[in-house]
Amino acid sequence: MPPEASPLTPPDPDNRPGLSRRTLLGAAAVVAGAATLCVARRLNTPASSASRLTLEPPDVAANAGYTDLAFHDDFTSMASIDRYATGEEGHLWYADRPWVPGAVTSPGVIDVSDGVLTLNEDQERGSWGLGTVSPKSRAGRTFQHGYFEARLWFDPTLGPKAAAWPAFWSLPTNQIFGTTAPHHVEIDFFEAYHEPHGPYSGQFAGTVHDVTHSDSSSSWWQNTNNVSSSAPLTRAGWHEYGCLWQPGHLSWYLDGVQMVGVTYGADIRPSCEVMNPQTGTVARPMGMFSVADDRDARVAIILSAGRGWPLKVDWVRVWSEPPSLESPLAQRS
Repeated sequence: MPPEASPLTPPDPDNRPGLSRRTLLGAAAVVAGAATLCVARRLNTPASSASRLTLEPPDVAANAGYTDLAFHDDFTSMASIDRYATGEEGHLWYADRPWVPGAVTSPGVIDVSDGVLTLNEDQERGSWGLGTVSPKSRAGRTFQHGYFEARLWFDPTLGPKAAAWPAFWSLPTNQIFGTTAPHHVEIDFFEAYHEPHGPYSGQFAGTVHDVTHSDSSSSWWQNTNNVSSSAPLTRAGWHEYGCLWQPGHLSWYLDGVQMVGVTYGADIRPSCEVMNPQTGTVARPMGMFSVADDRDARVAIILSAGRGWPLKVDWVRVWSEPPSLESPLAQRS
């Protein structure tokens, strides 16, 4: 695990611990590629072929066959963000929020400086900062299966100040666009979960929720093994958070080390018990989470922070199978 920064030491974007050797590609081999990438940074080039030249998939993605860089933002400028919530195409991130007409993430809580996105929150219970789709116009990018990863920084001591928390998560677009499906999943790649205004314990939380709606009620199930304390996040520092989503399997990673895993399928019981937080019921129902692999279960990625608990983002990437004409893996909504 990479060293962590002191809570009193601000993150230095030019000296970030934990950069993968694959990102650097070895001392001599990166000279030409790095020079090309530096030129792209100076020109404020969005995530493009220039940055792809110096990136290789992490082992967990490559071993699963996810070797195509389907999405990448290293926040070289504000240009990738629809900061004023116009919903116009051509951005990687959108600031308009779902469910409440006219709801947006305030431009004042979004900042990009020195290649780092800083995301704050100005609403007490806000849990939506930026998403890869616009709820208003439906522009943007959606995904299904692959390796989702981000390099994030937050101060774990700020939990008591906030009702919400830093998170890197996803939601099916049929929920975002207001066409609620009766059955869907939410995959949380990482949450610094805590009780509102309570202390954050430093635990890693990676969760998949199975949600069913009807005219009269709803049920909400989640994996019970969603919290790992094997690598407590008790000090402020940069870490790489990842989630491998394959048909029938999800696994969550911190700095390349697996923290949590769930196997599921339409005709099997999940590999772990699941709990209904509404009732406290614990069970292993057949088919739990398998709706995640339905053809229309594509998701958008969401970044969020808590009010008084900011999140810093170095980069976000999605690795998918090499695209084919028959099966686009990252597409416009």
